[in-house]
Amino acid sequence: MKSALHLAGHSRRGAANAAFIAGLAVLLITGGYISYARGAGKLYLVKKAAPLRKQLTEMSAGAVSPWVVRERVPIPDEVIEELGTKLYLQWIIENPIAEGPPWAKSALLFVTYYTGVQDQVPHVPDECYLQSGSGQTGMNDIEFALPDGKKYRVRRLGFATPRGRGYSFVYYLFAVNGDIYCNRDDVRLRIGRPSEQYLYYSKIELSFRSLDSEAPPEMDRTAERLLNQVISVMLTDHLPDVAAMERGTGAAGAPANLQSH
Repeated sequence: MKSALHLAGHSRRGAANAAFIAGLAVLLITGGYISYARGAGKLYLVKKAAPLRKQLTEMSAGAVSPWVVRERVPIPDEVIEELGTKLYLQWIIENPIAEGPPWAKSALLFVTYYTGVQDQVPHVPDECYLQSGSGQTGMNDIEFALPDGKKYRVRRLGFATPRGRGYSFVYYLFAVNGDIYCNRDDVRLRIGRPSEQYLYYSKIELSFRSLDSEAPPEMDRTAERLLNQVISVMLTDHLPDVAAMERGTGAAGAPANLQSH
């Protein structure tokens, strides 16, 4: 019996020692790689700014045609401080030829841009609307397609507005260094990619007000058309081509590329 207990204890100590040695080896290898990568210029924990090629406030109203920009809405300073960026666009847009429910006639386009900041927690409507007193009624990640066939995912949220004044439906996505995501956790992972020197991320958000608690299919199609137009203008006129910047070819004036996830 003593011999069996002794062997069992010896086995446990051996397993613990092996686990310790394996963990130490991982730490040494990781530390060695980080030192090598830093020395070789392949690891960037603090990102460089990637400025917009053209300010969002200079976006052409044609980006939402045939809708028109009814009002360019400024954000109060105290809200900008909470938002974390002064680079934004907020338009109330209208469709002058639309007939039917209210959502088909008016919408809100809200675009923000972040670069040169080490913010790992992008703001999302999931939280902002709840903080304003709205109650969430639904969440779906849906697939849209650009005219060239490239697909991307968009998050659609439903909210009951305060005091029973109808419903809001919010469609949003993030562009991060040319990639598109609709999930904040994926955005965080993409932001933390250590092999890139430069970083930007931009949130594009489109919202409608409705008297109905469900978003009809035509609302999705309208959101897809508008977002496609805005994404196209953002890529062509505003977003920097970070891939070209990483290659050292500058390309501040070249259209950015899109990769969907």
